[in-house]
Amino acid sequence: MLTGEGSRRNGGRWNPPSSFATVYVAYSDVTALAESKANHIYYGLNPADALPRVIVAVDVRLAKVLDVADAAARKALEVSATRMRRDDWRASNRRGAESLTQAIGRAAYECSLEGLIAPACDGGKNLVWFPGNMHTSSRATIRNAHKLG
Repeated sequence: MLTGEGSRRNGGRWNPPSSFATVYVAYSDVTALAESKANHIYYGLNPADALPRVIVAVDVRLAKVLDVADAAARKALEVSATRMRRDDWRASNRRGAESLTQAIGRAAYECSLEGLIAPACDGGKNLVWFPGNMHTSSRATIRNAHKLG
């Protein structure tokens, strides 16, 4: 769950397909479910068909992240929250193009940042990190992993 291998192969909002490993987590369980539901709705699927879901808590400590949920950071990047939110990264990828948010993620990755704090679909926040850029002092562990059996 913490390798980012699936998103490396398939891409996601903040990394293009066939690029770099990226792990996506939400700050809350409510946001995690909203993100999962939004993905199913995008493809015209019934969110109930994705059940059951396993939600895990992850303890993360990173040293160098870019907070694109912060207005000052977005201003420095010259990008609005609305523009990021409306970025249809899936449609861009179907056309063989990199989306706006994927370009931001790639730039963060190439600048050796460990990850991003990003706005979520429900107004909450997500944390996105790049396992390949994690510093030796940084950590990401699944809380109560022994219970996953």
